[in-house]
Amino acid sequence: MLPHVKELMSRIDPATFQVFLCTCPSAIPAQFVRHPWFVVNKKGIITRYEVRHSQSLSGTHTGYVYTNCLPPFQGTEMTLFTDDRFWDTAVRIEGIVEGSSGSLAETIARYIEATPTTYPFRDEYFTTGPNSNTYAEWILKQFPAWNVTLPWNSLGRQFAHKKYPVGIVHGRFQPPHIGHIAYILSALERAEHVMIGICTPDVCTEADAERTGYPCAPHQNPLTHDERVDMLTLALEEAGADRTRYSFIAFPSDYKNCKVLLPKGTVFLMSVTGTSDTKKIDYLKKLGFRSEVVITIPESSDRARSGLVRENANNGDQWKVVLPPAIIKYIEDHHILERLK
Repeated sequence: MLPHVKELMSRIDPATFQVFLCTCPSAIPAQFVRHPWFVVNKKGIITRYEVRHSQSLSGTHTGYVYTNCLPPFQGTEMTLFTDDRFWDTAVRIEGIVEGSSGSLAETIARYIEATPTTYPFRDEYFTTGPNSNTYAEWILKQFPAWNVTLPWNSLGRQFAHKKYPVGIVHGRFQPPHIGHIAYILSALERAEHVMIGICTPDVCTEADAERTGYPCAPHQNPLTHDERVDMLTLALEEAGADRTRYSFIAFPSDYKNCKVLLPKGTVFLMSVTGTSDTKKIDYLKKLGFRSEVVITIPESSDRARSGLVRENANNGDQWKVVLPPAIIKYIEDHHILERLK
């Protein structure tokens, strides 16, 4: 191990969570451009994450997203045609975040760990983007509190800031809570126009719910399609969203006929709260849709559960905890609380 790499490895603390953003020059003749990667240390379990230019390199990969293509702090190849000369002495650490369990470092580490599935451009690579810098910038955008930036000569980082013409979010919104509003606002940052899909627009019977496995039974869907549209509109207006930049659509929970319902090129903008959402992303890929995770909400978070409102409907004002003020007022003005119980 070269002295420079050995010195970087000495910064690993097996008792903490750490994330390192590293860069080195790209392959000659583009060595003036920086290539980034992340080294993630989960209390002694060290993994390297990056996007590479080919899908035929060593290491585990999903599309162009690689884990452990090279040792943690080793620079990449000096040219694309040899694998015996590396930019080891030119490796720089651009930023490091570290902490104990529950810290920002752990959150970032676990987010990066999921990127082989959640990164929207994992199956695309172009010199100008999406590329390795697009991947790094996409991750950094999710965590402004880390306060680290890529170098100025990181070609492709701006690609992560481009907006899609049309994106779609979807959910049952029974009722819409603060997590839903954060989800839609995040989608508006990634698309010029956001279609809001209202799933299970029509209530099914309990037998239908048991047969299909969809949460479409009456007790799970106390609000009508129109009521949910009204609530979302009021809450988004309260949050300052431009009404001309989003619209509503009745949306099938099983994704049938999606290609007929949606404009060509529509991107699914996803909220991830657990493994079921990552499975949806894989399914959408099989259907031929592009998807991007715009917000990740821990599965244990109350923000991720409309059911919390219904569970607390009999507990004084506890049902209000996860709702925006506009939706609380709507429920009270329209005497809907009894229906939520």
